[in-house]
Amino acid sequence: MAPSNRRQPSVRQRPRVIVVGQLPPPDAGQFAATLDLLRRLQDSEMVEVEHLPFRFSTGSHEFGRIRLAKIIELPRIWSRILRARARGSIDLIVYPLGGPHNAPTLRDVAVLPFMLASSQRVLLHMHAGGYADAWDQLGVVRRIARWLYRRAAGTVVMTEFNRRDPVALGLDPIFVAPHQIPDVGDRHRPRGRGSDAAVAPRLVYLGMLSEEKGTRALIEAVGRVTRGGSHLQLTLVGEPFGELTTTRVREWAREAGAEGAVVLTGRLSGDEKWSALTEADLFVFPSIHPTETFGLVLVEAMMLGLPIVATRWRGNPDVLGDPFGGVWCEPGPDLTTSLTRAIESALADRDRWDAWGTANRDRFLGKYSEPANSAIVEVITRLTAPIE
Repeated sequence: MAPSNRRQPSVRQRPRVIVVGQLPPPDAGQFAATLDLLRRLQDSEMVEVEHLPFRFSTGSHEFGRIRLAKIIELPRIWSRILRARARGSIDLIVYPLGGPHNAPTLRDVAVLPFMLASSQRVLLHMHAGGYADAWDQLGVVRRIARWLYRRAAGTVVMTEFNRRDPVALGLDPIFVAPHQIPDVGDRHRPRGRGSDAAVAPRLVYLGMLSEEKGTRALIEAVGRVTRGGSHLQLTLVGEPFGELTTTRVREWAREAGAEGAVVLTGRLSGDEKWSALTEADLFVFPSIHPTETFGLVLVEAMMLGLPIVATRWRGNPDVLGDPFGGVWCEPGPDLTTSLTRAIESALADRDRWDAWGTANRDRFLGKYSEPANSAIVEVITRLTAPIE
């Protein structure tokens, strides 16, 4: 096994931990995870926590792309790392990997040597997945990055399924720490669903809008279901990803014959987001994104006691449990047909939605409701604890 930087942390009243990464906006899952980790560590009071910011992306259209502004940001990051080290010894840096693509891998190669040299330990947070499938396709830069990754004190993934990514890179140890969130379900109760076939059910999706997130296939499936005689409404909560535009999403709805059934809200947060979810009857998560690891929106839907239709994709069975309160959509070359069948199956079992929602709520309370010390905070405190 390759050597690591697992040296004894410095002795201090509280270990000094630096969390690295960009915060929202935009509302990428990794940015939200960085913000959540900062909050958890601050609330735990177990460590002295600081934030070292990245400012690489102003919007989703810049994700995964090499741009001049990102190159200019690199020396600023080096300066922030060196200034942080000049203020005193660093016990742990938590660093988020950006995924198995050229731009984030080059970023890792550029900044990890500074972090490994400046901190007693570095913990990799593998929020983006897909390394096991795509890593060996991109040559020498990937080999350098893997050599650097192996010098970290460990890697955090969010489901057992996602162990496959650090295993493929030969990383060790691996810590499984699922997202855990504060329970606001008692303050945001969904409206009664019942089984009244005369009332059109409301479907909701929350997240980035893109073909790989299943947006187009979902719209087309809704069009097919409505043409088959079932009345329903689909609310899409989120912003288009990359080069996709709201205008193009509306064109998808028009082409699918679902223009009157699809509502686009754009980005919502706080009470507006919870309201959109609590007004829904059924949550739909159609993602087949290759880097999908842990759909935090699935946990939010479970927290509110929503029945769910989801693709049986990557870490989703680990997050939801199998069986769960809802219907699986089997991913394949014709996602639209699979989603149509899954939605029609859920509609046929509408009298079970309350029971499904209760089952999902129970799983949330047992696995994802935030305890006093969440799973990732426990990993960090373990790595920074002095050896007696």
